[in-house]
Amino acid sequence: MKKAVCFFVLFMLNLASAQQINITPSIDVNQVENMISLKAFVLNNDEVIHDLNYLLIAIKKTESNNLSNNKQEGQFVIAASEKKNLSELRLNISKGDEIKSYLFIRDEINNKLIAKDSILIKYKEKDSEEEISSKTEAVFLKEDFVIKGLVIDQTKTKFGRDFFDNFYSAYNLMNEKYPFVITITEVPSLGRTSIIQIEDRDKLLHSFRVEPKEEYIKMQVDYTLKLLNQYNNELNFISEQLSAP
Repeated sequence: MKKAVCFFVLFMLNLASAQQINITPSIDVNQVENMISLKAFVLNNDEVIHDLNYLLIAIKKTESNNLSNNKQEGQFVIAASEKKNLSELRLNISKGDEIKSYLFIRDEINNKLIAKDSILIKYKEKDSEEEISSKTEAVFLKEDFVIKGLVIDQTKTKFGRDFFDNFYSAYNLMNEKYPFVITITEVPSLGRTSIIQIEDRDKLLHSFRVEPKEEYIKMQVDYTLKLLNQYNNELNFISEQLSAP
């Protein structure tokens, strides 16, 4: 009887973990004069509580092509059918500016990407016939835009940050930046060690156990760059095949 109960409990736990989490993220935008407010919300469409984490990031490009980014991240628990306000970013916008923002929602247990939202904000100047006080406004476009060269740091220890810093420095020196978001995540492992994962969205490209050795970190950086180049070539090949007549 006890074996049957244990089997039933394990079956229900496996079933629950296999169920897809139904979460709807959204980025709400408000403008007051030349100030843009980006508010991150998430709606739990399920009837169970979820333990999740979020990353809200905004990249601003000026008319002279200067780039700056702001981000906020954290863990949260959301109740059944709850809509939760996660975070807010405030940015100035002026003539020629363009702001691209992503909101990523991940499962806190296995760090798997569940859902995302994105928005593109462009500066727009109104006709000169209108009042001077209302000559500028932002245009908000919901679209799945491409950001080249974006690397997201989700490491947690000094050794994880050492790898990220070395990787980002090497990646920045490359002429070609890849048209996908590279996420570097550090997850706990057995003992005092951790594992570094390199992902594109929810696709795991490479993982390795952290070791506090400079030569080992450099080797992993070189190997990761090689894998990313191969992955990008595969994506290009598939795209060419799909577009071929």
